[in-house]
Amino acid sequence: MLNGRSSKGFGKVVAPKKSLQQQVRKTFRQIRLGERKYGSRVLQEVSGIEKDQQAEDNRKTSSEKPDGIGANFQSSQGSDLPLARTDTDSSNRGSCLDSSELPSTDSAGNQEDYARLHQKHWQEIVAQSRVDGEIASLNFHSLSGHSPYEYLFYSEKIDRRNDGRVAEGTLKRYRHVENGGWWVDGIDLLTFEDGLWGQFKPDTPRQDSNGKTVKYESPLKVPTEIIALRVPARIWELIARRYDVALPEDYQSLPFGAFWQWVIQNPQIPVVIVEGAKKAASILSCGYVAVALPGVRNGYRQPKNEFGEKIGNPSLIPQLQVFAQSGRRIYLCFDSDSKRNTIRDVNDALAKTAKLFIKAGCEVGVMSWHPLLGKGVDDVIVSHGPEQFDAIYRATLSFSQWQTHQLKRLTYPVDLLLNQRYLGEFIPPNDKQLIGLKAPKGTGKTEWLAWFTDPVIRSGERKVLLITHRVQLSTQTANRLGIPYITESSEQGSLFGMGMCIDSLHPKSQARFNPEEWRGCWLIIDEVQQVIWHLLNSKTCQAERVSIIKTLKQLLLNIVNYGGKILIADADLNDISIDFIKGLLGFDIKPWIVENQYQFQQPWKVYRFGGDSPAPLVKMLEEKLKAGEKHLLCVSGQKAKSKWGSRNLEAYFAKKRPSLRILRIDSESVADPKHPAYGCTANINEVIKDYDLVIATPTIETGVSIEEKHFDGVWGIFQGVQATDSVRQHLSRYRLPVPRYLWVKSVGINRVGNGATTVKGLLAGEHKKDKANIQKLIHLGLEESVDGNFEPCCLQTWAKMGVLINLGMSHYLQQILEDLASEGHHILDARDLDDMPKENESEALKEDINQTCDEEYLEYREAVSAADSVDDSKYERLSRQQCKTQSEQLEFRKAELERRYNVPVTPDLVEKDEDGWYAQLRTHYYFGEGRQFLGDRDKNVFRTALVNGNGDYFKVDTNRKLISKEIDALDWLKFEELLAVDEITNFHPLAVEVFKKCKDPKNLYSLKLVLGIDFSKAKSPITVLQSLMGLIGYRFPFLRREGGRGKQIRVWGKAAAEFERCPISGRIILDANGKAIPISDHRDEVFKAWLERDAVAAEKAAAVIAAVKHEPTAIATEEVSNQHSTQVEEWLQPEAIQYTAELLEACDDSQKLFDLRKFIPAQALKAAVKFLSDEVKERIRQWVCWQNQPEFS
Repeated sequence: MLNGRSSKGFGKVVAPKKSLQQQVRKTFRQIRLGERKYGSRVLQEVSGIEKDQQAEDNRKTSSEKPDGIGANFQSSQGSDLPLARTDTDSSNRGSCLDSSELPSTDSAGNQEDYARLHQKHWQEIVAQSRVDGEIASLNFHSLSGHSPYEYLFYSEKIDRRNDGRVAEGTLKRYRHVENGGWWVDGIDLLTFEDGLWGQFKPDTPRQDSNGKTVKYESPLKVPTEIIALRVPARIWELIARRYDVALPEDYQSLPFGAFWQWVIQNPQIPVVIVEGAKKAASILSCGYVAVALPGVRNGYRQPKNEFGEKIGNPSLIPQLQVFAQSGRRIYLCFDSDSKRNTIRDVNDALAKTAKLFIKAGCEVGVMSWHPLLGKGVDDVIVSHGPEQFDAIYRATLSFSQWQTHQLKRLTYPVDLLLNQRYLGEFIPPNDKQLIGLKAPKGTGKTEWLAWFTDPVIRSGERKVLLITHRVQLSTQTANRLGIPYITESSEQGSLFGMGMCIDSLHPKSQARFNPEEWRGCWLIIDEVQQVIWHLLNSKTCQAERVSIIKTLKQLLLNIVNYGGKILIADADLNDISIDFIKGLLGFDIKPWIVENQYQFQQPWKVYRFGGDSPAPLVKMLEEKLKAGEKHLLCVSGQKAKSKWGSRNLEAYFAKKRPSLRILRIDSESVADPKHPAYGCTANINEVIKDYDLVIATPTIETGVSIEEKHFDGVWGIFQGVQATDSVRQHLSRYRLPVPRYLWVKSVGINRVGNGATTVKGLLAGEHKKDKANIQKLIHLGLEESVDGNFEPCCLQTWAKMGVLINLGMSHYLQQILEDLASEGHHILDARDLDDMPKENESEALKEDINQTCDEEYLEYREAVSAADSVDDSKYERLSRQQCKTQSEQLEFRKAELERRYNVPVTPDLVEKDEDGWYAQLRTHYYFGEGRQFLGDRDKNVFRTALVNGNGDYFKVDTNRKLISKEIDALDWLKFEELLAVDEITNFHPLAVEVFKKCKDPKNLYSLKLVLGIDFSKAKSPITVLQSLMGLIGYRFPFLRREGGRGKQIRVWGKAAAEFERCPISGRIILDANGKAIPISDHRDEVFKAWLERDAVAAEKAAAVIAAVKHEPTAIATEEVSNQHSTQVEEWLQPEAIQYTAELLEACDDSQKLFDLRKFIPAQALKAAVKFLSDEVKERIRQWVCWQNQPEFS
């Protein structure tokens, strides 16, 4: 026998400290009953008892200490332990049962093993939670009478009377524990001894001040700990076999703490963290390591001040910190609840715990299951057996996957649950006004919407308004609903309803949308997830985003307040969309939700192509087309520069097989009246019959359903541009279960905001940038009062959806494959196909693609350069024109470049612009020659946002456009000195200084926000400097190495945009002095044009101010009828006249001009017109003639 444990079995326990325990308990019982006073003499007495017993134990076992784990365990014990850890041995606390209450014998142990557990408690723990009998015996036991107090009232901080007895109020509050219950404790992971802390589950629980039942009682006024249960030898063996970890030689004789020492010393063993000791015991019984938290938030501690405010960062509790080892797998296994508030609270706690483990280098997984299997993991194991837990364990999600899954969840209760191929016919309750429809793609959402709205459309009882995010989707869905699209709606047609893009949902659009005209209508938002994201993030909505949001808000209010209905539909409908609608309404509205959980019986076979190029996929497609098959090719790019985009692939296949009938469907072809794809989405099933190969971009990712049998396969090339959900949408346009062939970039290239993968992180970035921008604008002289808290629900929704995209982009390929698998499709490796092309064939195809791309791109750039230049009037018309011929598209593209750069358009300029040259030049210009105009530029940008938003702005948009803080950051990093340096090394003082600034943890976050560069991974100063130079399109050229072998220093030269290079090797050519020879990229010509533009604008502004100051009387005597004189006087101030002139100069269409009349007095407009250029005056005169507006005459 070793240390009081029988050699006959690890789980057989005797009481080596029984006399010690009896003496200590007797002493504290006397204190509790008031027979003795609590004080220092009592503590000394107890300490003496402990020391005497410890000395006796050490004498008996000194010759028996084993090596390894056991030796370490023994060395951790000693008389210096705190009293709270030595006054009791929880494994030997006395039983309060008589023999008649003993449970029957279980196969896991003898009857005597259960002597401490009441029959009903044994039933609850062993039978109802499927806990191994021996684990139950070692850790759980029943208490009643006064004995629970000994487990709950050991803290010195408990209120006591002068004689040491616990205060009467406390005893009264806990009187219910005397009715009995069960207690659980385990091993203290800091000492590896029997722990003092545990939990008591009373048979008759009390209620707290809020009326909530307190199921478990913990020791009073003692910090919470985890419960690491005692583990019998045969469970230890099972765990060791599972993870292939060697057992200590004498493991059966070691104390119980040795098991946890063994786990901690072997980080390859995963640890499951659950809420509740019964669940931990149930998991341990299955042969997995598990520890229990008393509550989901008890795994970490958040420092707070006396006012309850958070101070400092959270940290894991010490008992969990021992598992926070690099490489350790931590599995979080909390209840699968169905209550929305509970889900959100648990998720928040889970995320905080997970991030703390991740920070320590652990791999965190989250175990989840359907609530129908059971709420707690012990329920699952009881109902479905350990095999079900094995399956859940194997299906554990990584933390990032879990985050994505949670944001995509629909936790609102489903009112109608279906599982059928088509939705069929059902009618929501008449009093329900917010109706959500979640159903897989191709199960008839649009058909149901058409059926449900048909009676009100035909009767004229209610108007029906359809809102989508794409023109093609709007036109097609509106046609299926029997209502006109906005461009074809007539006075009569709009009486029944209309379809429109959300871009047009504002008074200034061609729809002249007025929400008051749609009171009580039925609103349909199809593909609601994408509509909301388009509203909050698309460039096409940017100028009028605030106006659109305000109009949508008023529309929703008018619908609900006048008895209408809001119908939202999406295959991926989740809480985000519903929360957004409710947030705009500003009050709670209970949604009525239908969910169709149907999964297609004929899943796809998805063949995944690996590698860094889709060349093998394209080669296999080419061979299948040669064999006479017909295919649909989905791609993410369409620009002429994109090697694997629609234009280039069309040219490649046309060149390889001239007889092949090819249809290219992208945003340009469907809008070109002379192209075969024009308007094809309306009758796509008929159009495709004439083609062997259809190449489609995301133009058809929504609103198109190809259901006729035509294609033999669907192919996808996705380069990380589309959101992951959009990729699945794209692949599903063809409904038949033909094979899918897929190449996906491993990591996406588009990030939202600062790229954060948490809502809090994404919002923090926008708030911080906005605050800095506003402070800068005030410093520059902005006088307008601003409130950046416009519709908080919009920013919250933007962040939630943005995080989903960022998470998907971080694991792009993985996320797409997982989502496809979750839909029931089979993911296969394309290398297993018999007709997989050989490597040399793929390489040859890649060269052909490159050549074709070069030819196509050169032809396109030359065509743009050669296109006719257009005047402002035609440019405005083209910008508003949805349908453009190819020549008009080229003219419009050239017009954009002419107005952007103010220099002649060349093929080289076209290429530079598509490479991001404009952003680089803008930064360089305002850092250098154009610095004097930077303040006015940013003030005008912000003022325009306020004008368009009628006093409000969306901080995401202004944060993108304002650049003053970027220039400030470059000044702080001594960017001007870096530009001037002739030679630089990693040891140059300036390089070292800038490197230290960029790598300082205090600066990393701010620099990433402002400059968009993450310096955390930069390992050398030159890496940082090259990144900074990249902001303006410059680079330091490598010149030479200096020093002897092993001590060489690399030297770089003066930064420039480009340098002379060897035409063969591509290396930089050095002159006679060993310097790189810079080549001009002609940005100086652009800067010269911009300086002239800005100087003219500044002169005009100054002239306005000067003229107004010299003519105050003339302006002040203008008619002020029907105007408040105070308001007019404000607008007639010199600065206001200048501002008005700038607004008039910026007007690029007649509608914006006349929108100014709504808030600017006529007198101010007249005064401002005097200071405009003749060109702008003529443009305004034409617009005035059209509308006959007298204030401009």
